[in-house]
Amino acid sequence: RGLPVKLAKIKDLRGKLNAQLALSGRADQPEIDGQLSLVEGGWKHISFQSLTTNLSYRPTLFQINGGLQEAASQARFSWEGRVPVQLSMMPFQLVQQDEELFFRLRGERANLSMLAAFSEELQKAEGPVDLWAELQGTMDQPRMSGEIRWGAGQLTLRQAGLPYKLLPGVIRLQDQKISLPQLTLESAGTARLNADVELAGFIPEHIKAQAQFDNFKALGRAGSEAYATGDITLN
Repeated sequence: RGLPVKLAKIKDLRGKLNAQLALSGRADQPEIDGQLSLVEGGWKHISFQSLTTNLSYRPTLFQINGGLQEAASQARFSWEGRVPVQLSMMPFQLVQQDEELFFRLRGERANLSMLAAFSEELQKAEGPVDLWAELQGTMDQPRMSGEIRWGAGQLTLRQAGLPYKLLPGVIRLQDQKISLPQLTLESAGTARLNADVELAGFIPEHIKAQAQFDNFKALGRAGSEAYATGDITLN
């Protein structure tokens, strides 16, 4: 308990790190139970009340579950998963089994402001967001599904120098296809983006996207302004 958070080797991570691990069974068929928690912590500008992950291993099956509670809001994230693997400590071996894996992630009452922690170009983001995602199948033939749904908000790109009004929208993942029906931004005029991405496993195989601009004020900084009107198609 009270371990230095730098042991996690994650830049900008802060908080109080607690870890427990119990190992039993035979060296070639071990059983493992553990818990990792971080309290009063945060990462970059994100502060959270608690983060806990539980893990266990029984012969041929690794399981994980946990959750995160953000400090400044009612945002909650939870995850659970099962990965079929064969583990041996002596000799050390970790072999993936040809059986179905499962992973689920859910986020409720979150805020788009968390995105700014992942991109230096995104200076500010505001707006409610809910999400869920599931992964099943095998690593060679994964089956993914999910949805990210956001409400009205605001985005500010560092290079643009002005806020864009964000209208509600959704991204869906189903049958190895990511679909963005419409993302709409307003800044004097409007910008609309729709896209479909077909996946081959985890890799994008085909991208089709279209952007429409109608007197959209894209830039406003240092006395300079730029407006966009027209269509862009990517296929």
